[in-house]
Amino acid sequence: DKCCFGQPKVEFLGHEVSVNGITPLKNKVEAIINFPKPETVSDLRPFLGMVNFYRPHLPNSALHQAELNKYLINSKKKDQTKIVWTDSAESAFEKCKIDLQQALTLAHPSSTAPLALMTDASDTCMGAVLQQKVNGVWQPLGYFSRKLSPAEQKYCTYDRELLAIYKAMIYFRKLFEGRPLTVYTDHKPLCHAFSKICKDDKETPRRARHLLFISEFTTDIQYISGQDNIVADALSRVETIVCPTVLDYEQLADAQMKDEQLLQLTQCPRSDSKIILKKLSIPTCDKEIFCEVSGNKIRPYLTDDFKRIAFESLHNLSHPGIRTTRKMITNTFFWPNMNKDIGMWAKP
Repeated sequence: DKCCFGQPKVEFLGHEVSVNGITPLKNKVEAIINFPKPETVSDLRPFLGMVNFYRPHLPNSALHQAELNKYLINSKKKDQTKIVWTDSAESAFEKCKIDLQQALTLAHPSSTAPLALMTDASDTCMGAVLQQKVNGVWQPLGYFSRKLSPAEQKYCTYDRELLAIYKAMIYFRKLFEGRPLTVYTDHKPLCHAFSKICKDDKETPRRARHLLFISEFTTDIQYISGQDNIVADALSRVETIVCPTVLDYEQLADAQMKDEQLLQLTQCPRSDSKIILKKLSIPTCDKEIFCEVSGNKIRPYLTDDFKRIAFESLHNLSHPGIRTTRKMITNTFFWPNMNKDIGMWAKP
């Protein structure tokens, strides 16, 4: 009675394990999404604990929890201090729920598939994704993200990028130990880290310690441009690309090909326009889609059929006000005159 054989899917430790991969159980996710807004620091702890249980499935976890974690600084275990909710904290609380709604499916590890670790670091965060290549397609095995400490934020770019590789390898160690591994970074000087240390023994103790640990598993560090390193680059930034499960990015790619407004924006851009559109590969889609990439944001361009779907997937979680809804959607997606559309749809 305790054994099941030949099942298409099974529930195991809060996850659904199927032939397609590993995903969080829907009823567990629903319970967290319906979690009421905590009133005290003590109430906030179980919410963050439940979210972090599914952390390997959540690319943006560390980034979106950063604002909430501030309430835990110097707090006691059963701290009954009332939480003073700010706009940024409320937005972070909603984004944590959105993260769970869009929790990504992780692939079953293959013992023969090539492995790649893509890492990146910004001024405040680091991120990485471990992937395997099966039948020419990269599949995610897990995501890692972490906020940099105040001391780490003072590191130079080289040291922050090296730290991202070091921490990611500690996190994923059990998945790649004993197998060939290629590390990809968008910081080109790191590609020569091991040849440099052989010629120059004047590396700082911290750098030497990190490189020594990394060398236990691989010395193959290769350069990848930030545009191609979209996953890790997004993980390390506060404003990141979000891919709700309700959106089919293959269908979006096809719809973009027929969108006359997008065609006009790409072929005849206005000289005074600040809009920058680029075709990028999305991890959850084997096609390329146009994204608006000005500043530090990477936002998929939505055609008419997808605008309302995206709005409802974010707004209907807790029905926040117009300002919060507009901020959440404009940080995630892009289309012309979107502020006007969101304001009209979000009116009570």
